[in-house]
Amino acid sequence: MKLDVLELILWSKGTHPPRRVVFKAGKVNVISGDSKTGKSAIVPIIDYCLGADHCAIPTGTIRDTCAWFGLVVGTAEGKKLLARREPGDQQSTDHMFVLEGDALRIDDDRRVVIPERISAHNFTAGQLRSLLNRISGTSNLELEPDSQAIGAHRPSIRDFMAFVFQPQNVVANPDVFFFKADTTEHREKLKAVFPYVLGAVDAQTLLDRARLDRLSKELARKERELRNIQTVSARWQGEARSWLDRARELGLLAIGQPDPEDWPSLVDLLRQLTQRSSDDARPNAAAIDQSLQQTLKLIDDERSLASEVFELRQRYNELKTLHDTSAAHGGALRTQKDRLSLSTWLKGLTAGESEDLLLDPRLSPSKELDILCEALARIEADAARRPASTEVVDREISRVSGHLAAKLEDLQGVRTRLQAQRALRPTEAPAYSVASIERFLGQLENALLTYETVGADSELAAAIESLRDQVNELRQRVSESGIERRTKNALQIVQTIASEIIPNLDCEFVSSPIELSINDLSIRIVGTKRKDWLWEIGSGANWLAYHIAVTAALQRFFMKSPNHPVPHLLVYDQPSQVYFPRKLAEEGRTGDDKDAAAQPMQEKLLDKDVEAVRKVFAVLANEVSIAKSRLQTIVLDHAAEEVWGGIDNIHLVEHWRDGIKLVPIDWISQPAQ
Repeated sequence: MKLDVLELILWSKGTHPPRRVVFKAGKVNVISGDSKTGKSAIVPIIDYCLGADHCAIPTGTIRDTCAWFGLVVGTAEGKKLLARREPGDQQSTDHMFVLEGDALRIDDDRRVVIPERISAHNFTAGQLRSLLNRISGTSNLELEPDSQAIGAHRPSIRDFMAFVFQPQNVVANPDVFFFKADTTEHREKLKAVFPYVLGAVDAQTLLDRARLDRLSKELARKERELRNIQTVSARWQGEARSWLDRARELGLLAIGQPDPEDWPSLVDLLRQLTQRSSDDARPNAAAIDQSLQQTLKLIDDERSLASEVFELRQRYNELKTLHDTSAAHGGALRTQKDRLSLSTWLKGLTAGESEDLLLDPRLSPSKELDILCEALARIEADAARRPASTEVVDREISRVSGHLAAKLEDLQGVRTRLQAQRALRPTEAPAYSVASIERFLGQLENALLTYETVGADSELAAAIESLRDQVNELRQRVSESGIERRTKNALQIVQTIASEIIPNLDCEFVSSPIELSINDLSIRIVGTKRKDWLWEIGSGANWLAYHIAVTAALQRFFMKSPNHPVPHLLVYDQPSQVYFPRKLAEEGRTGDDKDAAAQPMQEKLLDKDVEAVRKVFAVLANEVSIAKSRLQTIVLDHAAEEVWGGIDNIHLVEHWRDGIKLVPIDWISQPAQ
């Protein structure tokens, strides 16, 4: 993502004109200065103006004198002015002032015309984040749909700031490698977003995940619907066969005609019956007798099944009791075993003789101790036999439970058919009159309207099968194994690039490969005998080298994608701090009058330290060159131009020395009224 910081702007709470610090795109921009001049405030100011949740700009002079903080940024859509109000006593404020497009004026020097004062906000921090997400092309889909995990939400421009900033407390930190990775929330979100920025999870993957989540829910709903239909259809089949029994009794169906076995044929036969009338009815004694016999058989079946269900239920209860008793017995055995295990240790003390009773006391053999050990052996034998017996009981419980469920289902079917027969057979005369027969046929026709829905189960089953195929295909696309493989391949590329950069820095392990761990958000140095985490190796110089190499390598990897969402921007705060103290660095500066300089910095600092710092600037300048000016770097440091001067692609922004600071002196001497 193109996001060049072209200007950093402060608006005074007084009547002073805005303070403007100008940067160049595609360069290593250096602000060199003394301590307490405001260099370390640059990172939180940029972060705050890019939509940070909290304002980390230092309290004191800067917050007391500034009313608004702002940036002029260059994006793929052109320049934009982003300003945010100083939050006062709050942790932050959402009040922002944004100018873009036609509302932004450019002067003859191609600089943005900024307002002298900002009187009111016209934007919010949330709107800015949405704007930057859109410019970066970040997907608006969740990383993990329907998840409440910290890292499950959609990726955001705010997550990508971890790859942009290396403030003073991070740039050479052995324990924290990425910006804000020292808090749980940011760590979890960064770990979740890492595969996305590495390209292992792309917009299509997130789309597939969202579609998989939707189809999985639809599949579960349709499966529940099918189960409900199948449950209801079992009851309806019992009712439908009762309709046939009643039809035989009324003489609408031949006595010898068997019931169809499958449901469609059964419904088809009932549909044929609705085409008949009372004129077709031929009640006779044989049909009535067969109907009564059928009812008596169902009553016998119900009684038999009820008896079997009762016996199985008793058997199940006995097995459960046996299982619980066995579990209690096992617990008692373990308790006794724990108590008696001391006996084996005591008996061990009786073996051999001690040369020094004070240092190694021994016990004399005793009969009581032998009895305790024998009891322990018996308990251990019982405990060893118990798992086998428990397994047999568990298998029997499972078998009886399954048999009981089947019998209960049969019993329910018989009862359903009996209830249907009672409902269909009139309790008062005339049961075989023309009116009764016509009423029966009308009820049957109405029941068939309900039964038609059972035929939908075949269509529903086909829909479920289609959904299952789609879900399985999507699961293969978004499989964790595939994402892990792509992530590993991308990390290997980053690690290779970092290994190419490391020899150009002051590092002891130039020939050792590195491993970047997403789970730990750190790196390991791969030696010949072991792998060491960054915090396991010494020297701030090594820590700095790996921070520079890996962050630069990640940016080079990101730029392989033409529209990568991570801003191509790196900001380092005081990387030279590991080589020489601030005061020593400040003593080596040169002011406007170079003749007033006491002596060159090279004479005050060790040559190797100066060379090590120069290597950092040279590496960053080389990365800008490789990126063909697509990468912008900002370095805030004590080191003066004598250290990094003469390196291509480095632009001196300002010297903050001899009274020159981020906040002008007159802002402090003439505070707001």
